[in-house]
Amino acid sequence: MSLLERYTQPAESQIPTVSHMGEIPSGQPTCTIWIDGKEVTAIPGEAILRAAQRAGFEVPTLCDDEKLAPAAACRMCLVEIEGYHRPMPSCHLPVEAGMKITQASDSLFKLRRQNLEYILSDHNAYCMPPCQVSCPTHIDIPGYLELMSKGQHVEAARLVKEVLPFPYMLGLVCPKPCQEVCRRGLVEEEIAICQCHGYTGELVMEMEQAPTPFPQLPATGKRVAVVGAGPAGMTAAYYAALKGHAVTVFDMMEKQGGIARYGIPEYRLPKVKLDKELN
Repeated sequence: MSLLERYTQPAESQIPTVSHMGEIPSGQPTCTIWIDGKEVTAIPGEAILRAAQRAGFEVPTLCDDEKLAPAAACRMCLVEIEGYHRPMPSCHLPVEAGMKITQASDSLFKLRRQNLEYILSDHNAYCMPPCQVSCPTHIDIPGYLELMSKGQHVEAARLVKEVLPFPYMLGLVCPKPCQEVCRRGLVEEEIAICQCHGYTGELVMEMEQAPTPFPQLPATGKRVAVVGAGPAGMTAAYYAALKGHAVTVFDMMEKQGGIARYGIPEYRLPKVKLDKELN
């Protein structure tokens, strides 16, 4: 069977292989190959990747699944084989007796890294929710909404504050790039993510002790000066204070808040609420 014929066969008609876990059953025809100079017992016709995995080699792969026909789509499992003029995908290249294979080398590392960069450069957020990808601060929006749905608003606020300490302000003034790509919009309408931020932010503002994303560390004895009391400066001051540093914020205006106070109108962001959150 040619490589092309083998590649296009459905999974159930592939040459029978043994799982990469466990041992080769007795009576199974075998052959000897060499991987990185190590002698390996393999099954003629099985994928090189399976033989390598069974022998303890960690060949990287993204698209491989033992239940499916090999696709060789990710190009992460490339190996060098003596007699071949270029690296080959080990997931669908069959074992032949006497093969001498290299699965770990500087050239393979660079090639695999390059292939991974190509995948990540245009993968449309398949690994992360599009709402989280489009958020400039990459808040864990699905995790936050799940906590809200369970009524765990304090924990939801803590999760947001891991990357942004002002959920109320965020909920009222954010331009909502997350909602533009919300997949719920494909079914009916997008989730009101920013309003959820604002709702939880307002709830925790009324608490006697506002929740923090991380425990307050002991005083370090270090002093930090932050120039500018706008959202960016106050964010820097917030996280520096949690680290145990003594923080002083300087600003030319009388009150803190920067553009949030002096650039956003009252109807968009009530200043009484802003003062509560910043303090």
